[in-house]
Amino acid sequence: MQQIRANGKILLSGEYGVLDGAQSLALPTQLGQIFRFEKINEPEIQWKSLFADNSLWFEVIFKLENNQLFEQITPATSETTRLKEILEYIFIRKPNLAQTGGYKITSQLEFDKDWGLGSSSTLIYALSKWAGVNAYELLENTFGGSGYDLACADASTAILYKKTNQPYTPSVQPIHFAPDFKEQLFFVYLNEKKNSREAIAHYQQLKKSQRTHLIEVQNRITQNLLTAQTLTDFEAVLEKSESVLSRVLGIKTVKEERFKDYPYSIKSLGGWGGDFVLVTTRKAKDMDYFIHQGYTNYFSFEDFIK
Repeated sequence: MQQIRANGKILLSGEYGVLDGAQSLALPTQLGQIFRFEKINEPEIQWKSLFADNSLWFEVIFKLENNQLFEQITPATSETTRLKEILEYIFIRKPNLAQTGGYKITSQLEFDKDWGLGSSSTLIYALSKWAGVNAYELLENTFGGSGYDLACADASTAILYKKTNQPYTPSVQPIHFAPDFKEQLFFVYLNEKKNSREAIAHYQQLKKSQRTHLIEVQNRITQNLLTAQTLTDFEAVLEKSESVLSRVLGIKTVKEERFKDYPYSIKSLGGWGGDFVLVTTRKAKDMDYFIHQGYTNYFSFEDFIK
């Protein structure tokens, strides 16, 4: 049996712009997804996916015939349909995988599926590593996206991520990111999952000039986050990032929308409108503000980030 584990991800800077080559600061999370691959004699892919509490997410059996997959359990779901597309691409690229017998594959999340930490990116990463396919190629031909989440999947530290003109070969630079004020940084789940494909579609409707300007600003923001010496300096950069994206996207910041009276900084992470936000504090009791409003899923920097 082969086991592959993939980290979840947080995009701290460069949201949206990362698609067009903005230099972005991304953080691998301690929570991820585990995959187990076992060779079997039957010409089948026996797939089972589990939630973090070991309950069943979905299962499906695909019959393997001439490198094609035929679903054996009906009705098909959105998960099984997308999984079939990914596996079919893999077997086209790596036909030897399906020449003799099949595989029993089990995946298990370590985080809540709705948290937006990378149930899809960890899947792409693990399957690409198992099959020996370039992960960025597999992503491009299935889900699409920037690929920063794939880079986080096997990262042991924060990374600077940037798409390049080389197909399937982004720039990934491991860096040390542990600010002196990290104990005052928290990640809060907004009780709402954002559809990343919808967020991308909204961004891609912007004029090219707007997107080009955003990249220039975000490159500076990323560097300023890394060089901020104090929490106050760090907050100024977060607020600059929020105001710029709010203007470009024509969307209110999450603080304006939900937390107007919170005294410190709040930054959206990834697609605006859902998943996690980064929150700055001065004392641990500041988190009571979010608890009282029903946002009870939150993590400290130390407990959340690798």
